[in-house]
Amino acid sequence: CVLDCYAWMWLVGAAPLCFPVGKLGVKQSVGWKGTRGSEAAARPPPPPQLADPACFGMLDLPSGISLRVTKRDCRTWFDQLAVHPDVGSFFGRPRVTRAELLSAGLSLADIREAGGVDTADVFVPCSNVWPMGFSWSSCVAQSTLLGICHKSGLDAQKVIASDTPLPSDLHIGFSVATDDLMIFSDEGPGPTVEAACRVEETMSRMGVAKNPNKDVNDELTTTCVGVDLVDGRYWCPPAARLWELLDGLLDLVGLGVASPGAVAPILVWRNGATYCGACAYLCSIMFTFSVAGNLLRIGPRGMSHRMWCLSCCWIQCWQCLV
Repeated sequence: CVLDCYAWMWLVGAAPLCFPVGKLGVKQSVGWKGTRGSEAAARPPPPPQLADPACFGMLDLPSGISLRVTKRDCRTWFDQLAVHPDVGSFFGRPRVTRAELLSAGLSLADIREAGGVDTADVFVPCSNVWPMGFSWSSCVAQSTLLGICHKSGLDAQKVIASDTPLPSDLHIGFSVATDDLMIFSDEGPGPTVEAACRVEETMSRMGVAKNPNKDVNDELTTTCVGVDLVDGRYWCPPAARLWELLDGLLDLVGLGVASPGAVAPILVWRNGATYCGACAYLCSIMFTFSVAGNLLRIGPRGMSHRMWCLSCCWIQCWQCLV
């Protein structure tokens, strides 16, 4: 748990093996510094059929047809994915003493049952689940949820992802993003919820817990992996993120110099925000950067050229919103 993570961090100095990862609200989950383990392991394949905003931009909805969405989320998904003990023995946590375990409420019998020996005073706990921070964990999480969907009757040909052909129709379709499941249908109310119920039955049989607070049922307007579906027809960038992009572009045009950290969010949009395609293109042609110390300076293109590109960017972003 996170409290144990805090209690152990001081034992391993400035580079803790475990660290808290912030989530929405006041919640946290445990991250694991798995660099050495990941480097020693074989290189994992990319997570298969991983949903991203680009795949939704390829959907073609005929006039008068609306897309409904039902969503389900696996609660603390990585903490539910059991790992084989032979692999888990490589997922060591920071050391902990016998006295600390006893003060935390464990008994000597509990310590023996977990593999501790009576003569040892210091232990290295090992994870029973696939930890966040290990290179294979994302692939395992994605593949497991895809397998649950297939067992629930969601056909493999109905997956909506950038690395697989689009479904021939959207009577039913689905996307998976690690712990998030999104089910789509253009046949009106009902089909997406029915499919979600079958998935929940499979999850229950397999002992998988969902997060009921994140349930979405048959909605026409919702958010899917960082992009908004509006009125069942339009994929739009979230307004807050769009404003951050435009605000950053205005700063670059006006100042002509920025730190790498200030430019990074714009580069992220370039690489991921294909639902606002002109932004990606215009960011590429608007600026060429030269490094001066720790600052990035805009290349020698004229201000009129930059303002023309920025105006086109505003027009494209407005089209995304309307």
